[in-house]
Order: sequence, then structure tokens, then C-alpha cells
Amino acid sequence: MLCLLPVFFGSCLKQDLPKVTNSSLNDITDFRLLYKYQDTIVDNAGTANENIRIVVNTIQLDGTVTISGNTVSVTPTFPSGFPQTEKTKVTLTHIWGVAYIPDAATIAPLNGAPELGTPGDYSSPVTYRVTAADGSTKDWVISVSPLPIVNQYEGEYHSTGYFYHPSSSRGIDADKYLTTIDANTVKVELADLGGSNYYANIKINSDNSLTITASDGAAGAPYTMFTSGLPDSDPGYTAQWDNSAECNNTYDPSTKTFYVRYGYMGTTGWRVTEEILQAY
Repeated sequence: MLCLLPVFFGSCLKQDLPKVTNSSLNDITDFRLLYKYQDTIVDNAGTANENIRIVVNTIQLDGTVTISGNTVSVTPTFPSGFPQTEKTKVTLTHIWGVAYIPDAATIAPLNGAPELGTPGDYSSPVTYRVTAADGSTKDWVISVSPLPIVNQYEGEYHSTGYFYHPSSSRGIDADKYLTTIDANTVKVELADLGGSNYYANIKINSDNSLTITASDGAAGAPYTMFTSGLPDSDPGYTAQWDNSAECNNTYDPSTKTFYVRYGYMGTTGWRVTEEILQAY
């Protein structure tokens, strides 16, 4: 993407273009937002030739752009594949703007608007002036809608606990990423059949109790999630469920920890998870 930046920003400058003195084109035809972040890459890890590189990645946000009069309205969204761990770091107060204007025109910020090509604040409307080749000008307002919701619970968690399956019970020791559904709900991958698109939605209620339901579109859905009426012990083990006193479907905001006990009836019996999800 970095290699493409000169192409993006080149449209904002007059460089190596034929002289055009009579063009009156002074429009903004599109406006996009770019997010940049650093990443660490380890080449040949664990060998004598191990090499650590710091790279800067650039991603263009998706979204819709509507132009009406002299106002460009941008509604940004995260593109498919956008790194989950970066979502909570994206802010409209520090992001790169890209304006698309006629080749022979120039653009300049007004009233403190960010310089194109540098990170700036687009959390409130900003104004740019586009000057055509014939000297005529037009002032444009760029209005960016808020970013998609990334609630306070989204992020990386470490999962510990126990999963009962009629044929493959096991302990849980895994990392999971909880993604935002709405302001108070996250989606979590079930311990059951990890990686097979089995998910549940966890809603955090005002008293920090949890409501757990099957995630729409998850494999096997619709199925009913239960948080009560579950078996009290594991038929395949002599011990009671691990951490059963702790896994009471509550959220501790002071430590950002979920304590969950849920399950559903599969074709061969119960699948039950007791899980502690501790935020990193």
C-alpha cells in the first residue's frame, strides 16, 4: 500500500502535467481515509539468520461517499480482513485523508483542516479549497461519520476452563478475540469445534450479569443456548465441573473478566463450557 501513496496524493499536486490554463474543473470527486500501523515481522525465527523488521502497513477504509452541493459525506467501515487487534486503535482524530481532484487542479486546507498526506483530525467537518487551472475556486466541506462501534469489551482474551463433549471432553487453554455486535454485546467462539464457525453472543447487562445466545449465522444455528438446567457433573470424570462456583455468567469490569457457563444440546448430548475469559 505504501507504494500506492504517491499515486493517491499525486492527484492533489501539479507535477509533470501538460499546461492547462482554461480548465474550470475544481471538484472533489472522492475522499478516502487511510489507517497506518506498525507491525513486527520476524524472518527465519529461531535460526542463526533470524532478522526482525519493523514495517508500516497502510489500509484504506471502506465505506460510502455521498456528494451533495459542496459537501462530501463519508461513512467509513472496516474492510474485510482488517486486523482485529487494530480496530480499537483507529481514531478519526489521527488518520490520513485522501482527496481525488482533477489532474490540473490544486487543493489547500482552510481554517485548520489537516494537510493531505499527514495524519489529521476528521472527527468534525473540515474545509478544503480546490483551485482549477483557470484560477477559479470552490470550497468543499468534508464531513466524516463516526467509525463503526468497537465497544469497550472487544479485544483479546485468554480463555481457561473446561469443555464437556460426549466424546471429547477437555480443558480449555486458548486465546480468543471477542468482536463487537453492538454497544453491549460481543461474539465469542465456542470451545466446541474451534475454528468451525460455532459462536455465541454474550450481552453484558447493566448489573454485569450476562445473557448468552447463539450467534446469528454461526454453524448449526439456530440452536438454543442454555445457562441453567445444565448437567452438574461430567459423566466421564469423577470431579465436578472446574471452577463451577466462579463460572456464574457475570462480568467483572475491574479486571475485564468474563465468567461464563453455557451449553447446548447436540445430536449426541450436552456440550457444556465453563470458561474464564481474561482480557490481555
